[in-house]
Amino acid sequence: MRKVETLASGRFQVRFRYAGKQTSESFDTHREAADFATWLDVLGEQGALDRLYEEAQKRAVPTLDDVARDHIEHIEGAGPGHKVKQQRLWDRTWAPRIGHLRSDLVARDHLIKALEDLARNGRAPGRGYSEKSLKNQRGLLHGVLERVVDKGYLTKHPGLKLKLPQVVYALHMDDDEDDASEMVCLDQLDFEVLYAAMVPHYRALLRFLVGTGCRWGEVVVLRRKDLNLRSAQPTVTIRRALKWSPDGNFTIGPPKTKRSKRTITLPAQVVEDLRPLVAGKAENDLVFTAPRGGMIRHRTFWSDNWRPASWRAQHCPEHTDPACRCGTAHPKRCKVHEKPPAPCGCPDTLSASPRIHDMRHTHASWLLARGVPVHVVSARLGHESIQTTVGTYGHLLPDAQIAAAAAAEQAFTLPAVRPELTD
Repeated sequence: MRKVETLASGRFQVRFRYAGKQTSESFDTHREAADFATWLDVLGEQGALDRLYEEAQKRAVPTLDDVARDHIEHIEGAGPGHKVKQQRLWDRTWAPRIGHLRSDLVARDHLIKALEDLARNGRAPGRGYSEKSLKNQRGLLHGVLERVVDKGYLTKHPGLKLKLPQVVYALHMDDDEDDASEMVCLDQLDFEVLYAAMVPHYRALLRFLVGTGCRWGEVVVLRRKDLNLRSAQPTVTIRRALKWSPDGNFTIGPPKTKRSKRTITLPAQVVEDLRPLVAGKAENDLVFTAPRGGMIRHRTFWSDNWRPASWRAQHCPEHTDPACRCGTAHPKRCKVHEKPPAPCGCPDTLSASPRIHDMRHTHASWLLARGVPVHVVSARLGHESIQTTVGTYGHLLPDAQIAAAAAAEQAFTLPAVRPELTD
């Protein structure tokens, strides 16, 4: 076996002859040098060098995790908060499944298997991600694989036209995006029950959400000057929205899309709530505030007000134990129930479990049910494209389909007489 020499620098060297000349290779560890010496004896000089540089090349090829970090860091037009969210999305979805793979060895079979596992066991065994979440995750993976191809690690994109598996999707309360497969649309009675169960301080906020279809982040940063309550048709103008930042704080910036900057006509009931709420406020004062002032925080509102109000709306007095704390901000402290009981199902109670974002869906469903054209609904919601509105709420348009069939039926009954053509 060739001799391994220790250099003054602390590295290790193996001497050998190649093409008739004396040469050497140096290594950081004795183990690496000893392996190379063995290769020289077994494979010969050329074989040992081929093996050495093949291993070095393998170490130089990044993993998918490495490429994902590079891709997310260079997403065009993305703010720091969005980049942090994307990295967290990768870390909890693709990283545990395929993040360790070398970029030049990723195959379509790896992607299919990982996607199927996400669909079934994404958050916990048997509780996979929703269809909307899977689409977002697939989109992130697609971008990472595009970068793999751009960097030359693969010649062909292995994730093109990657189909979502046909599974039963779970409902997740924190998936606050427009997704028809997960939405809860309340009827007027359901909403009134929820409205009555909400603490008085936040009833105007609740009615505003369902009466305008605005997003939470748009509503909590509304200022007095964004309202025009003096005209014959009072309006609200959406100019900005609350955005999460990577330092754990929140920043105020432009709304979600260009079309999200919009002016919305307000219903009379919402105007009635707003007038006393903004009386005496300065132009830059927030319209909706926490009980002690300041901006309303989503997490605090959800835990201290939304969840308790929903629970109270779901249970009649006869099915509410006075000692039960499930309808409070701290249901885990309840000594009566190990976990909050299901809705009692009695008359005048709420049977659904809506998210805050479902007030937006409810608003859209009310408009469509009353024949408001879908393009008007799209503009009111601030969707970037009418296709988003149709894709999200198309299933709420059965009457439109009936009307279309009736129009076609009427066309068949018209006289089949072609009018005389005249010069």
